[in-house]
Amino acid sequence: MKLYSIGDTAKIMGVSVQALRYYDKIKLLEPKYISPSTGYRYYTYDQFHYIDRIKYLQNFGFTLDEIRSIILTNNINKLVSMLDDKKQALNEEIKKIQQNIDLMTWYHNYFIKAQHLNKSHVSHFDTRYMVCTKIKNDESRENYHIRLHKIRHSSKLKDLEYMRQFSLILDYNDFMNAAYHPTYIGLFLRESQEINSPYVMKIPAGNYYCMPAQVLCQEWSPYEATVYFSQFNEKPRLVLANEFEDNLQEYNNCPLTPPCVLFEARRFPRFHKLICNSSSWLYNQGGLFLRS
Repeated sequence: MKLYSIGDTAKIMGVSVQALRYYDKIKLLEPKYISPSTGYRYYTYDQFHYIDRIKYLQNFGFTLDEIRSIILTNNINKLVSMLDDKKQALNEEIKKIQQNIDLMTWYHNYFIKAQHLNKSHVSHFDTRYMVCTKIKNDESRENYHIRLHKIRHSSKLKDLEYMRQFSLILDYNDFMNAAYHPTYIGLFLRESQEINSPYVMKIPAGNYYCMPAQVLCQEWSPYEATVYFSQFNEKPRLVLANEFEDNLQEYNNCPLTPPCVLFEARRFPRFHKLICNSSSWLYNQGGLFLRS
């Protein structure tokens, strides 16, 4: 039977000499013959398919230890089971990659939108959920932001996927008087799902009237909203102020953070419950609103 040197075997099979030596070291593939005088390793043709199988399984993400356990036991059922596990793991990776692509697309559009927030409009929003906390009277932005961060990183909520955008709930009457007194602050969740937590709020679906206003860095007027709402007998019950940034370094002084917030409002019955599983949030306050 013809013998092939370790160098020739490496060239033929597209592996390194170091890899073949390591296969030998871990008892995955031992040379067919080792010269007693020189210590040179030699392989035979029937071992080439063995090397090929090792490389093939490595492409699937198997470790050399896993490959050794499969091949040395010659257990096809074990190989099939491990292939199923690898497929499941890869599908989870694909799912995570797609989620990251979706988040990257949202974040891309977020900054594009921030550059074009210059007109009021009506937009439809599906049901959304956000993790939030109530803002105390005269509480500093620093305090309620820190409290929200602690909540979102708590044991029950830390594994949720958040959108990188803060949202504030405002009182309608304050808003119509060009006053900025938020009552809640929150972060929207990436997926619309009900979660059993007192910190998760459901934001109803609907067509929202949206108006840009730089509320933190300059004077602003609710005039457009006043004109729009004058068409209806009933006041809106919910106002959301969503921040849009155009500066990656400054948060407080950025001309669009949250200075330029997108106000959304929707008409509700006089008392509207926002249900989040076992917890309910009751609002009789106004807000920027949307035609239904």
